[in-house]
Formats: sequence, C-alpha cells, structure tokens
Amino acid sequence: MPERFTSDPQLSELRDRAAAELRGDILPFWERWAFDHDGWLVGSALDDLSIDEDVPRHSVIIARILWTFAAAAGAEQDVERRERWLVVGRKAFALLTGPCRDTASGGVFWSLDASQRPLSDRKQVYAQAVSRRGGNEESFEGFSGCEESQDGAGSFVELFGDGGQVGLVVGDRGGLGQVLADQAVGGLVGATFPR
Repeated sequence: MPERFTSDPQLSELRDRAAAELRGDILPFWERWAFDHDGWLVGSALDDLSIDEDVPRHSVIIARILWTFAAAAGAEQDVERRERWLVVGRKAFALLTGPCRDTASGGVFWSLDASQRPLSDRKQVYAQAVSRRGGNEESFEGFSGCEESQDGAGSFVELFGDGGQVGLVVGDRGGLGQVLADQAVGGLVGATFPR
C-alpha cells in the first residue's frame, strides 16, 4: 500500500479492515459459491444460499470474477492465498475461452443457458470489453499459466486480437459501426456510425 495512506492512522486502520474483509469474507464467499464442482458458473445463489440453476449465465459476471481474482492474485503476498485466487481466475478464464466463446464470429456470447449453450448470438460491446479486460489484468494469461483454453481453442490474444485496441463489430446491418475497446482500460474509447 502506498506510504501516503499509512501515515494517517485512521486510513491505515480502514485499509487494514477493508483488506481483512476482502481476504477473509468477500473473496472466499465467491471462491465457494461462484462455480460448481465441474467449474461451471452456478445459476443464482438466493438469500438462503440455495441455488437456482434455471437462470442464464452471463459472460460479464464471469469476466468480472476473472478480473477481480486476477487483480487479487496479482496483489496477494501470501503464496497459498494467491494460488487460491488463481484457481478461481482459471475457472473463469476457462469459461470465457470455452463455452462463452463464439468460435464462428469471435468474442464472447452475452449469455448461456444452464447447459452451456448460447441463449442468443447477439453480442454486447460491454461483454466484449469487460472480457478482454478481465483476461488482461496484468496479463493474467502470463502469470496464471492460462495460455490456452482447455479445449485448445486459443488464448485471449486469439479471442480478441493482440493490439492495443480491439475492433468489435456491433451489428451486421450494412456497416452499423465499429466500436473500439482499449485493452489498457477495458472501456469504450470511440465509435463510428454511418450517417
């Protein structure tokens, strides 16, 4: 943590409490409840922690899990805990480069059913950008050992391209447009549309 935060005792205490909450409660909760024993994203965990399996699974939540656990693993000093976070990140990575992946058109599907089939071939720019950002959290592929998907379909570089920007075609209605997502920030940086 930067020195500027540790010089103020109240901020230091707040940082320590937030870190303890994250490491002791939040990340372990997601580690336990996000995926089933086969590595598939669970449906919906209800208030009583029962699971509703008959709901769509969205690539955005998978990418956010990847992003979160990649960041946590990258910042973790404890080797055992770091490996725990990497295990969760690898599960999310496998889903994004596996069942979420659109092998025909590229990118990821917005949502899948409980049987890992796409609910629609429609693409959402947000899902593409967040998925790319999640897989690139300080080069998750490099430090996690996830250089290729489990089915050999390829890496995030093959899924989204290897440049500083990735072009995402949004629609097929006579050149509806192209949106660029910047890999460094994982957000939208520009859009062009026909007049």
